[in-house]
Amino acid sequence: MAGAVNVRPALRERILAAAQELGYERNLLAQSLRRGSSMSVGFVVRDIANPIVAQVVLGAERTLRHAGYALSITNSEGDADRDSEYVRFFRQRAVDGLLLSLSSEEHPPTIAELKSLSIPFVTVDRDLTDELGGSSVLCDHALGIESAARYLVSLGHRRIALLAGPADLRPGRESARGLRQFCANSPDVDCVIEHGPPTIAFGDLAGSRLLSSADRPTAIIAGGYYILLGLAGSVKAFGLAFPKDLSVIAFDDVDSLAFFDPPIAAVSREPLALGRAAAEALLARLEGSRPETVVVRPNLKPRASCGPPPT
Repeated sequence: MAGAVNVRPALRERILAAAQELGYERNLLAQSLRRGSSMSVGFVVRDIANPIVAQVVLGAERTLRHAGYALSITNSEGDADRDSEYVRFFRQRAVDGLLLSLSSEEHPPTIAELKSLSIPFVTVDRDLTDELGGSSVLCDHALGIESAARYLVSLGHRRIALLAGPADLRPGRESARGLRQFCANSPDVDCVIEHGPPTIAFGDLAGSRLLSSADRPTAIIAGGYYILLGLAGSVKAFGLAFPKDLSVIAFDDVDSLAFFDPPIAAVSREPLALGRAAAEALLARLEGSRPETVVVRPNLKPRASCGPPPT
Protein backbone atom coordinates (compact mmCIF):
# COMPACT_ATOMS: atom_id res chain seq x y z
CA MET A 1 0.00 0.00 0.00
CA ALA A 2 2.71 2.49 0.98
CA GLY A 3 3.75 4.44 -2.08
CA ALA A 4 1.23 2.66 -4.37
CA VAL A 5 0.01 4.82 -7.25
CA ASN A 6 -2.76 2.61 -8.63
CA VAL A 7 -5.15 2.90 -5.66
CA ARG A 8 -8.19 5.21 -5.85
CA PRO A 9 -7.99 8.14 -3.37
CA ALA A 10 -11.27 7.19 -1.62
CA LEU A 11 -10.12 3.59 -1.14
CA ARG A 12 -6.72 4.78 0.07
CA GLU A 13 -8.35 6.97 2.73
CA ARG A 14 -10.57 4.09 3.96
CA ILE A 15 -7.56 1.74 4.19
CA LEU A 16 -5.45 4.30 6.07
CA ALA A 17 -8.30 5.04 8.47
CA ALA A 18 -8.79 1.31 9.16
CA ALA A 19 -5.05 0.83 9.68
CA GLN A 20 -4.98 3.67 12.19
CA GLU A 21 -8.00 2.31 14.05
CA LEU A 22 -6.41 -1.15 14.27
CA GLY A 23 -3.03 0.24 15.40
CA TYR A 24 -1.19 -1.00 12.31
CA GLU A 25 2.53 -0.25 12.17
CA ARG A 26 4.80 -0.56 9.17
CA ASN A 27 7.15 -3.52 9.06
CA LEU A 28 10.45 -1.66 8.82
CA LEU A 29 12.43 -4.88 8.42
CA ALA A 30 10.36 -5.86 5.37
CA GLN A 31 10.77 -2.37 3.95
CA SER A 32 14.52 -2.46 4.42
CA LEU A 33 14.71 -5.82 2.66
CA ARG A 34 12.79 -4.42 -0.30
CA ARG A 35 15.00 -1.32 -0.46
CA GLY A 36 18.27 -3.14 0.19
CA SER A 37 18.97 -0.57 2.92
CA SER A 38 18.35 -0.62 6.67
CA MET A 39 18.51 3.20 6.96
CA SER A 40 20.67 2.66 10.04
CA VAL A 41 24.25 3.54 10.98
CA GLY A 42 26.44 2.11 13.74
CA PHE A 43 28.82 4.19 15.87
CA VAL A 44 31.59 2.47 17.86
CA VAL A 45 32.89 4.89 20.52
CA ARG A 46 35.70 4.56 23.03
CA ASP A 47 33.97 6.19 26.01
CA ILE A 48 30.41 7.53 25.77
CA ALA A 49 30.72 8.89 29.34
CA ASN A 50 33.24 11.46 28.11
CA PRO A 51 31.26 14.68 27.49
CA ILE A 52 33.28 15.46 24.36
CA VAL A 53 32.49 12.05 22.86
CA ALA A 54 28.82 12.60 23.71
CA GLN A 55 28.90 15.90 21.80
CA VAL A 56 30.51 14.20 18.77
CA VAL A 57 27.75 11.57 18.83
CA LEU A 58 25.09 14.28 19.12
CA GLY A 59 26.47 16.15 16.11
CA ALA A 60 26.46 12.95 14.07
CA GLU A 61 23.00 11.85 15.22
CA ARG A 62 21.37 15.16 14.33
CA THR A 63 22.79 15.07 10.80
CA LEU A 64 21.90 11.43 10.21
CA ARG A 65 18.40 11.87 11.66
CA HIS A 66 17.76 14.74 9.25
CA ALA A 67 18.79 12.41 6.39
CA GLY A 68 16.38 9.70 7.59
CA TYR A 69 18.92 7.40 9.26
CA ALA A 70 18.80 5.94 12.78
CA LEU A 71 22.03 5.83 14.78
CA SER A 72 22.98 2.92 17.06
CA ILE A 73 25.86 3.33 19.54
CA THR A 74 28.17 0.82 21.20
CA ASN A 75 30.69 1.71 23.91
CA SER A 76 34.00 -0.17 24.02
CA GLU A 77 35.20 1.48 27.28
CA GLY A 78 38.75 1.60 25.93
CA ASP A 79 38.85 -2.15 25.21
CA ALA A 80 40.24 -2.80 21.72
CA ASP A 81 38.79 -6.33 21.66
CA ARG A 82 35.34 -4.81 22.02
CA ASP A 83 36.05 -2.57 19.05
CA SER A 84 36.43 -5.58 16.79
CA GLU A 85 33.42 -7.32 18.35
CA TYR A 86 31.22 -4.28 17.74
CA VAL A 87 32.37 -3.82 14.15
CA ARG A 88 31.38 -7.46 13.56
CA PHE A 89 28.12 -6.91 15.48
CA PHE A 90 27.08 -4.06 13.20
CA ARG A 91 28.21 -5.89 10.05
CA GLN A 92 26.03 -8.86 10.97
CA ARG A 93 23.06 -6.56 11.54
CA ALA A 94 23.37 -5.08 8.06
CA VAL A 95 23.76 -1.42 8.95
CA ASP A 96 24.38 0.82 5.97
CA GLY A 97 27.60 2.34 7.31
CA LEU A 98 29.82 2.83 10.34
CA LEU A 99 31.32 5.69 12.33
CA LEU A 100 34.36 4.70 14.38
CA SER A 101 36.14 6.32 17.33
CA LEU A 102 38.30 3.32 18.17
CA SER A 103 40.29 2.42 21.29
CA SER A 104 43.27 1.36 19.17
CA GLU A 105 44.52 2.24 15.70
CA GLU A 106 46.60 -0.93 15.34
CA HIS A 107 44.53 -3.74 16.88
CA PRO A 108 44.88 -6.66 14.39
CA PRO A 109 41.38 -8.16 14.91
CA THR A 110 39.78 -4.74 14.38
CA ILE A 111 41.86 -4.12 11.24
CA ALA A 112 40.83 -7.55 9.95
CA GLU A 113 37.15 -6.76 10.55
CA LEU A 114 37.46 -3.44 8.73
CA LYS A 115 39.13 -5.14 5.77
CA SER A 116 36.17 -7.50 5.50
CA LEU A 117 33.57 -4.73 5.42
CA SER A 118 31.53 -4.18 2.28
CA ILE A 119 29.93 -1.01 3.67
CA PRO A 120 31.51 2.46 3.97
CA PHE A 121 32.97 3.69 7.25
CA VAL A 122 34.37 6.92 8.64
CA THR A 123 36.94 7.16 11.44
CA VAL A 124 36.71 10.07 13.87
CA ASP A 125 40.06 11.50 15.04
CA ARG A 126 41.92 8.28 14.31
CA ASP A 127 44.74 7.46 11.87
CA LEU A 128 44.24 4.18 10.01
CA THR A 129 46.05 2.92 6.95
CA ASP A 130 44.77 4.28 3.62
CA GLU A 131 44.46 0.75 2.24
CA LEU A 132 41.36 0.18 4.40
CA GLY A 133 39.44 2.60 2.22
CA GLY A 134 37.60 4.60 4.88
CA SER A 135 37.07 8.33 5.14
CA SER A 136 38.51 10.29 8.08
CA VAL A 137 37.36 13.32 10.02
CA LEU A 138 40.18 14.78 12.10
CA CYS A 139 40.76 17.57 14.59
CA ASP A 140 43.97 19.54 14.01
CA HIS A 141 45.39 18.88 17.47
CA ALA A 142 48.84 20.19 16.59
CA LEU A 143 47.35 23.54 15.57
CA GLY A 144 45.29 23.69 18.75
CA ILE A 145 48.29 23.02 20.98
CA GLU A 146 50.37 25.56 19.07
CA SER A 147 47.71 28.24 19.61
CA ALA A 148 47.60 27.41 23.34
CA ALA A 149 51.40 27.55 23.67
CA ARG A 150 51.60 30.81 21.71
CA TYR A 151 49.02 32.37 24.01
CA LEU A 152 50.92 31.25 27.12
CA VAL A 153 54.18 32.62 25.74
CA SER A 154 52.45 35.96 25.10
CA LEU A 155 51.70 36.05 28.84
CA GLY A 156 55.37 35.51 29.64
CA HIS A 157 55.57 31.73 30.17
CA ARG A 158 58.75 29.98 29.05
CA ARG A 159 58.34 26.51 30.59
CA ILE A 160 55.19 24.75 29.43
CA ALA A 161 54.05 21.20 30.17
CA LEU A 162 51.58 19.05 28.27
CA LEU A 163 49.71 16.14 29.84
CA ALA A 164 48.76 14.35 26.65
CA GLY A 165 46.64 11.29 26.00
CA PRO A 166 48.10 7.95 24.88
CA ALA A 167 50.93 8.27 22.36
CA ASP A 168 49.49 5.40 20.30
CA LEU A 169 46.32 7.36 19.48
CA ARG A 170 46.15 10.34 17.16
CA PRO A 171 45.01 13.03 19.65
CA GLY A 172 47.87 12.42 22.09
CA ARG A 173 50.44 11.88 19.34
CA GLU A 174 49.49 15.00 17.37
CA SER A 175 49.23 17.17 20.50
CA ALA A 176 52.78 16.24 21.49
CA ARG A 177 54.03 16.88 17.96
CA GLY A 178 52.43 20.32 17.97
CA LEU A 179 54.11 21.38 21.22
CA ARG A 180 57.52 19.96 20.21
CA GLN A 181 57.33 21.78 16.90
CA PHE A 182 56.39 25.05 18.60
CA CYS A 183 59.25 24.79 21.10
CA ALA A 184 61.71 23.88 18.33
CA ASN A 185 60.82 27.16 16.64
CA SER A 186 60.98 29.10 19.93
CA PRO A 187 64.52 28.65 21.35
CA ASP A 188 63.68 30.41 24.63
CA VAL A 189 60.71 28.12 25.39
CA ASP A 190 61.13 24.77 27.13
CA CYS A 191 58.49 22.04 27.05
CA VAL A 192 57.74 18.94 29.11
CA ILE A 193 55.44 16.23 27.73
CA GLU A 194 53.89 13.28 29.56
CA HIS A 195 51.62 10.69 27.95
CA GLY A 196 49.02 8.67 29.74
CA PRO A 197 45.41 7.45 29.66
CA PRO A 198 42.66 10.09 29.55
CA THR A 199 41.78 9.61 33.21
CA ILE A 200 41.54 11.61 36.43
CA ALA A 201 44.16 9.33 37.98
CA PHE A 202 46.72 10.15 35.29
CA GLY A 203 46.05 13.89 35.58
CA ASP A 204 46.52 13.73 39.35
CA LEU A 205 49.67 11.59 39.24
CA ALA A 206 51.38 13.46 36.40
CA GLY A 207 50.36 16.80 37.86
CA SER A 208 51.84 15.90 41.25
CA ARG A 209 55.03 14.79 39.56
CA LEU A 210 55.37 18.10 37.70
CA LEU A 211 54.48 20.27 40.68
CA SER A 212 57.00 18.54 42.94
CA SER A 213 59.88 18.94 40.47
CA ALA A 214 62.60 21.51 41.17
CA ASP A 215 61.99 23.31 37.87
CA ARG A 216 58.24 22.91 37.70
CA PRO A 217 56.47 24.46 34.71
CA THR A 218 54.65 27.75 35.06
CA ALA A 219 51.86 26.59 32.71
CA ILE A 220 50.28 23.23 31.94
CA ILE A 221 48.06 22.16 29.05
CA ALA A 222 45.74 19.32 30.10
CA GLY A 223 45.04 17.13 27.09
CA GLY A 224 41.51 16.11 28.05
CA TYR A 225 38.66 16.92 30.43
CA TYR A 226 39.35 14.07 32.86
CA ILE A 227 43.08 14.85 32.83
CA LEU A 228 42.19 18.43 33.77
CA LEU A 229 40.10 17.25 36.72
CA GLY A 230 43.00 15.16 38.03
CA LEU A 231 45.43 18.04 37.56
CA ALA A 232 43.10 20.41 39.42
CA GLY A 233 43.05 17.97 42.33
CA SER A 234 46.84 17.85 42.51
CA VAL A 235 47.09 21.65 42.32
CA LYS A 236 44.70 21.94 45.26
CA ALA A 237 46.62 19.28 47.22
CA PHE A 238 49.81 21.32 46.80
CA GLY A 239 48.08 24.41 48.13
CA LEU A 240 48.41 26.22 44.81
CA ALA A 241 45.88 28.20 42.80
CA PHE A 242 45.15 29.18 39.20
CA PRO A 243 46.49 31.49 37.82
CA LYS A 244 48.53 32.96 40.69
CA ASP A 245 50.83 29.95 40.98
CA LEU A 246 50.17 28.11 37.73
CA SER A 247 48.33 28.80 34.48
CA VAL A 248 46.29 26.02 32.89
CA ILE A 249 44.56 25.40 29.57
CA ALA A 250 42.32 22.39 28.89
CA PHE A 251 42.34 20.76 25.49
CA ASP A 252 38.59 20.26 25.20
CA ASP A 253 36.00 22.82 26.13
CA VAL A 254 33.20 21.53 28.34
CA ASP A 255 30.35 23.78 29.49
CA SER A 256 31.29 23.32 33.14
CA LEU A 257 34.77 24.86 32.60
CA ALA A 258 33.20 28.32 32.51
CA PHE A 259 31.87 27.75 36.05
CA PHE A 260 35.20 26.77 37.64
CA ASP A 261 36.78 29.31 39.98
CA PRO A 262 38.48 30.77 38.04
CA PRO A 263 36.97 29.76 34.67
CA ILE A 264 39.33 27.42 32.80
CA ALA A 265 40.81 28.45 29.45
CA ALA A 266 40.34 25.82 26.77
CA VAL A 267 41.06 24.73 23.23
CA SER A 268 37.79 23.48 21.75
CA ARG A 269 38.05 20.73 19.17
CA GLU A 270 34.49 21.65 18.12
CA PRO A 271 32.97 18.23 18.85
CA LEU A 272 29.55 19.00 17.37
CA ALA A 273 31.26 20.02 14.13
CA LEU A 274 33.38 16.85 14.22
CA GLY A 275 30.28 14.67 14.57
CA ARG A 276 28.42 16.58 11.88
CA ALA A 277 31.37 16.33 9.48
CA ALA A 278 31.70 12.58 10.17
CA ALA A 279 28.02 12.00 9.38
CA GLU A 280 28.23 14.12 6.24
CA ALA A 281 31.31 12.19 5.08
CA LEU A 282 29.46 8.89 5.60
CA LEU A 283 26.37 10.13 3.78
CA ALA A 284 28.60 11.15 0.87
CA ARG A 285 30.10 7.66 0.77
CA LEU A 286 26.61 6.14 0.81
CA GLU A 287 25.89 8.26 -2.27
CA GLY A 288 28.91 6.76 -4.01
CA SER A 289 31.65 9.34 -3.41
CA ARG A 290 35.30 8.38 -2.91
CA PRO A 291 36.98 8.31 0.55
CA GLU A 292 38.05 11.71 1.82
CA THR A 293 39.82 13.32 4.78
CA VAL A 294 38.19 16.30 6.50
CA VAL A 295 40.09 18.41 9.03
CA VAL A 296 38.27 20.52 11.64
CA ARG A 297 40.15 23.49 13.12
CA PRO A 298 40.06 23.87 16.93
CA ASN A 299 39.51 27.21 18.64
CA LEU A 300 41.28 28.76 21.63
CA LYS A 301 39.05 30.22 24.34
CA PRO A 302 41.08 32.34 26.78
CA ARG A 303 39.75 32.55 30.33
CA ALA A 304 40.89 33.66 33.78
CA SER A 305 42.85 30.46 34.56
CA CYS A 306 45.77 31.93 32.61
CA GLY A 307 47.94 34.84 33.66
CA PRO A 308 51.59 35.90 33.83
CA PRO A 309 54.00 33.38 35.42
CA PRO A 310 54.65 33.76 39.16
CA THR A 311 57.67 35.85 40.11
